[in-house]
Amino acid sequence: MLDYHGQVIYYSEIIKKRMKATVEKLREILSQTSAKNAANEINETDSMREQGIDSLDLMDFYLNIEETYNIQIPDEDVEKLKSLNDFETYVNSKL
Repeated sequence: MLDYHGQVIYYSEIIKKRMKATVEKLREILSQTSAKNAANEINETDSMREQGIDSLDLMDFYLNIEETYNIQIPDEDVEKLKSLNDFETYVNSKL
């Protein structure tokens, strides 16, 4: 039986694993668009547009994220999502 402290550590490890899996899954989702060649090379912190991902690929990416995670991304949120890290944080906040 775990004490309270042990449970906190255990759950924080689960959250870390889930977030890492989300980044991997986001790369997989991006690879399903016509930007598939850039999916593994994209820098997680820089704007996806600045890295050559065009608006059509981004729209396809948004729609695939919504379908994969069964979430809705409102237009006002779409404007805030620039980098892969932004998407990671956003998706995890909706799970």
